[in-house]
Amino acid sequence: MPSPTADALPRLPNELFDRIITFVIADSVHSICVSPGDTTWDMDVLPTLHKVSPLFRAISTEVVRKAFDMPHVKQTADPGEDAENEHSSVLQTLPKILTYLHSIGTRLRHPTDWGQVTFQNITCPTGPFVLAYMLYLSCATIRRNAMQGSVAMFQSSHAAIFAALEQNMCMCGMVVPALVTGLLEESVRVEVGLARYGLEIVRCFCELDEHADSIVVHRAATAENGLTFEIALASFEYFIARLELANIEYRRMNMAGNSESRPFELPGVLPTLRKIHGLDLVEGVEFKLVERIQALVDEWSYACPFLNPKNLI
Repeated sequence: MPSPTADALPRLPNELFDRIITFVIADSVHSICVSPGDTTWDMDVLPTLHKVSPLFRAISTEVVRKAFDMPHVKQTADPGEDAENEHSSVLQTLPKILTYLHSIGTRLRHPTDWGQVTFQNITCPTGPFVLAYMLYLSCATIRRNAMQGSVAMFQSSHAAIFAALEQNMCMCGMVVPALVTGLLEESVRVEVGLARYGLEIVRCFCELDEHADSIVVHRAATAENGLTFEIALASFEYFIARLELANIEYRRMNMAGNSESRPFELPGVLPTLRKIHGLDLVEGVEFKLVERIQALVDEWSYACPFLNPKNLI
């Protein structure tokens, strides 16, 4: 039986090719920005797509041109020449953009080795897509750096982080085709979650630190005013409950973003956890406070030597 000719073979619709190519380009750009591994293939994504077929070449060129807001080349009387000029222009421009984004991601991850980042002298053409990635990478770095500072600095930095991430989503909405920002938008949502629930964990530990002191103070005065002690104990349980919920969401955000941000690394957490872990909470049996605090210690101790039962003080 004769084999079917190429024209007779089933073929995917061009719209599906558009989606596939857009996802491939989006994945490569995202890897270049955030991956610490080898991104050689991603840096060459456009030449690779061009070699697949004339259709892939045309679609990938147009996706890249629109996504990075590149202008059309000057038109001539020859459509074939215009198409070739368009391909050449995009092939020359995209490596500059990808190299710059890769350098930004690397410098923000390793400022000691590669030097500080400055956005005053951008070395590539920019549009909303490039600026959105620059803003996202900056926000993620600010949040991680804030974890190494004081509680006050950590809390104050988050107002700027939330505002910048909101602007980040607005920039994503300006990019065409919209599918190309899918991974970035998901990363921004994860970053918002890490910032929100990390801030909630720090706030809860600040409150628990104060309420732990209140429990100690009012326990001594229980005979005179038992109601005050009960209020202090109930307030302590309220923030334990908030902490438990925030911890669950923080863990979920870490898993979604493949992140290694750990709750015990947040400012003020370890000292207060040691404090409340050593608190005599025999009166809190109905709230199971001792067991709930121990559950947090057990969950975090696998990665924190300071929470090992032998080291916890």
